[in-house]
Amino acid sequence: MKLLKFLIILLLILGGIYVGGYVSFSDHFLPNTTINGIDVSFKDQATADAEINDAHPVVTVIQKAYESDEPITETIDMLRDAGTVISYDTSELLKSQDRKLWFMSFFNKNVLTCPGAVTEFSQEMLDQRISELYCLQDENNIEPSNAFIAYEGSEYVVIREDEGCYIDPELVREKVNEACQNALNETINSEIDLSEFYEAPTVTRDDEYLNSQVTKLNNIINKTVTITVAGSKEYLDKSDMVDLLYLDGSELAIDYDELYSVSRSIANKYYVSDRKYIDRGTLSNRIAYVLLDESNGYVSIDYTIVIDRYVDVSISQQTLWYYENDELILTSPVVTGNEDFDCGTPTGTFRVRKMDRDCVLRGDDYTEYVDYWIGFDSTGTIYGLHDAKWRSEFGGDIYLTDPSHGCVNMPTGKIAELYDRLEVGATVYIHY
Repeated sequence: MKLLKFLIILLLILGGIYVGGYVSFSDHFLPNTTINGIDVSFKDQATADAEINDAHPVVTVIQKAYESDEPITETIDMLRDAGTVISYDTSELLKSQDRKLWFMSFFNKNVLTCPGAVTEFSQEMLDQRISELYCLQDENNIEPSNAFIAYEGSEYVVIREDEGCYIDPELVREKVNEACQNALNETINSEIDLSEFYEAPTVTRDDEYLNSQVTKLNNIINKTVTITVAGSKEYLDKSDMVDLLYLDGSELAIDYDELYSVSRSIANKYYVSDRKYIDRGTLSNRIAYVLLDESNGYVSIDYTIVIDRYVDVSISQQTLWYYENDELILTSPVVTGNEDFDCGTPTGTFRVRKMDRDCVLRGDDYTEYVDYWIGFDSTGTIYGLHDAKWRSEFGGDIYLTDPSHGCVNMPTGKIAELYDRLEVGATVYIHY
């Protein structure tokens, strides 16, 4: 009887507790209940609403820090930073909870979400807060740079890339605004990780092309260029290569000003005279041809010999003399024009303007064929030196009675020899 009585009393107590809980949780939330992350266990609707209204969504913004692996984390409180006010009503959640099994809540969590209605919000305040983010400050938004080649110490090396810390400001505003709007719509805290949106270098120090170029460039500057100047040797070594070449992107280019300076120095060293010298332009071109090769280069150059050619014609002596470098090479009798016959030969200093073979000479009263023509007037077509097969004699006083039409007539053999030795530009000096 005692046991039965005990069991009846126990059942009455438990039943009372159950009924008490059932009644109590008609206007209070069950144990282990959270709404929007706020613990509302055993609280009535008014208290729960008040506590939830005090808690506004917070958006966590994760950003990269320059030259650090540790991220920068900032929060945007939608109440403080955007003036957001949200009204919540938990009545429906309260009605929907299962009071019949209220005791089971001690063992199970009830995670609930209550949507709220935004009654106040300032986009201007939010924009201002976003503009203050770490990643939107100029000193923190650093563009990345690619790996590149540079000359350091005594060789070319690949300089590593700089990851920078750059993200498009407009993209930041777009993504953070979107995250904030989602937080408001869901009335829950949220997170936006901007790490994936940062720009990265496109060329790194492991780039295959850059590393192959470094090997190539070092081969180029470590070679030797041997210059044979009229049998003597000159050498360009590594220090010369570094001075003569400069880095243009990832390629070497020739510093032509420096090259001309080196060529001028070598040419001056071997200078003999204006008629015997090393041509600087030719030397520069030949050195340039081998400078960018990876293997040793060899250049050879000899003296340029200048022959100063000029023709001296004396009208009074009816004689032509031809000189090369002040050495008399050829002498020939001639027949010139005569002013008394209105066909004088012009006097002065002239240049050979035109040289031709098998020509036809025409005048008002003549047409003559000549094998050689050396024109010395400004056009090279009016006055010249030429053969005259119609004459059997030259020199003497012939010009006084049978002058030329103004040209200088020469024996065929003599002008043939002169033609072979002369060049356009040679001086022709005609005088009495």
